[in-house]
Amino acid sequence: MQSQICSGACSVSQAAAAAALNGPQDDVRRFCAAFDERCNLVVERISQIDGLTLDPPGGTFMA
Repeated sequence: MQSQICSGACSVSQAAAAAALNGPQDDVRRFCAAFDERCNLVVERISQIDGLTLDPPGGTFMA
């Protein structure tokens, strides 16, 4: 327990995380668009199954 209270991510990891969060977000937008397309495809295909209904997800989606 003490190690989790007294320590944290090393400074190199903290700097890398800050650079990723504050840097260009083009790749993030591209990945989000790809997952949005996949989500829409899955919802469309499942909605075509007779007797099955699906509310589009409003949060996390993995496919």
